[in-house]
Amino acid sequence: MPLEPKSNQQGESMRRYCADVVGLLDDASILLLEVKVHDFEAHNLPVFRQSQHEEYLRFEALGVPVGYAYNAIEDTDLACYAPMPQPLDAHIRTLRQINRSVPSELPNQHPNLQAHRTLLDWLMSDRGGAALETFGRALGTIRIEDPEQLRNGLLVLIYGVSRQSVAMMSADQADMVYRWLVNESTLSTRRHASLQRILGAADDVFDRFTRPARPSHRPRPRP
Repeated sequence: MPLEPKSNQQGESMRRYCADVVGLLDDASILLLEVKVHDFEAHNLPVFRQSQHEEYLRFEALGVPVGYAYNAIEDTDLACYAPMPQPLDAHIRTLRQINRSVPSELPNQHPNLQAHRTLLDWLMSDRGGAALETFGRALGTIRIEDPEQLRNGLLVLIYGVSRQSVAMMSADQADMVYRWLVNESTLSTRRHASLQRILGAADDVFDRFTRPARPSHRPRPRP
């Protein structure tokens, strides 16, 4: 079952989730959807945050398959809201009535309905073969069995670090790095240095998660 993180579990830190819906599909690909309600009268997504969009662009640049999902018809007309008993294909109809867009193709709160595929079309496609292949290889190094594991830090490791660097980690190193990325909100400079030893230059994708070192407080000399 997909995970629907609460609002206080979402955000930009390593141990938080980047989307409203986080899931693992049957073919081991990842489902990451930021759900927005499309207001047809105003033709916009009222709850569209530019700061969040900029973070999604950074994830997209790494190859993380995060996308926006929004209703392509009036939300009250979605098949999933039809009175009971609903037709057997209500879930399929609903997927046809919802659009999905990568962040770079939804630059603002005004979606281009004709330019975006339906969520059903996306689910029926290869969902980005290169990204899926990257994730599949990572499964051989880091055991991922539950969507709860798919926090920001781990997504950056899977998609932002070269597969050679990930594959070269020993079992102990992979376990240690995994625990850091899913349990800590930011990296200390010490942890960052450890990542650099393990991953080499590839660790620079974690720079934005690294907190600056605290200045040392030396005692002032007496006058």
